Amino acid sequence: MASLGCVINPSMVLPDTLDADFVEPCLMGRFVGSENGRTVVLPRATHGLGGLPVKGAAVLFPGDLALADPATPLEHITQHLDRVAESLAAVSDGGWVVLGSGASRTIPAHVEREVGLARLAEVVGEATQRFAAVGFEVLLEPLRKSESNVFNNLGETAEYLDEHGLGNRMVCDTYHLFSEGLTSPHAVAQVGRIGHVHLSGHDRLPVHRDADAVFEVSDALVAAGYQGRFSLECAWPNGVDDLIADLAVCRERLPVG
Repeated sequence: MASLGCVINPSMVLPDTLDADFVEPCLMGRFVGSENGRTVVLPRATHGLGGLPVKGAAVLFPGDLALADPATPLEHITQHLDRVAESLAAVSDGGWVVLGSGASRTIPAHVEREVGLARLAEVVGEATQRFAAVGFEVLLEPLRKSESNVFNNLGETAEYLDEHGLGNRMVCDTYHLFSEGLTSPHAVAQVGRIGHVHLSGHDRLPVHRDADAVFEVSDALVAAGYQGRFSLECAWPNGVDDLIADLAVCRERLPVG
C-alpha cells in the first residue's frame, strides 16, 4: 500500500492526532533561511509537524537565487544545497526533495535559453549528488507557465532529463496539470518516470472540494502501475479542518494504508 502525507508551509501547525503517514514540509522558512546573503540552518525545524516523520521536502531554493544564470556563482548554489542537506539529515533518515522553485529556476530574459538549460542541468546534478549522500532523492517538478518559463509539463521535463543525461524522476502535481489544461493521459504517458504525486484541486482547492477531478488522475495513474506515495498540497481556507477532510477522503479513495 502507498503512503499518504501533506505538504506543510512554514507557518502551519499540525495537531498530534493527524491521520497522515508523513509530512513534506517546505524547506525555506522552516528548515533554512537567509542571513547576510548566506543560507543558515534554522532551529526547531520540526516544531508544529504533529510528531509525524519528515520523509519529503519541498521549496528547495529561495526565489532570489537565480539558478539558470551563469553569473550566479555555482558555489553559492552548492553552499545552499549543503546547508539544506545538513538540516534534513538531522531530522530524517532519507526520502525525497522536490525541486520546484519556479522563481529561482526561471531562465532570465538576458540569458540565452540553451545556456540557462545547461546551467540548470548542472544544478540538478549537484543537488542530486549532495542529497544522495544523505539518503534523499531529488525529484524535478513541472510547474505551470505562470510560475516558471521552463519545465511546464511532464513530457517536456522527461525530454530535458533525457537530453542532459539526468536520471531524476519527476513529481506529478495535479494543480499544475490542471493549470496547463492537461488531463490524466498526459500523466499516464510518463507513469514510469513519476516518483511522487502531489494532489490538489483546480486553483489549489482542497481535494475534498474537487474530488472527482483529482481522483480521476490518481485512479488513472494507479491503473497504469503507479505504486508510489501521495502528498496533499492545497490551499486549505479552513486550515486543519480542511486538511483533516482531505486526508479522510483520500483514505477512502486511494490505495493507501
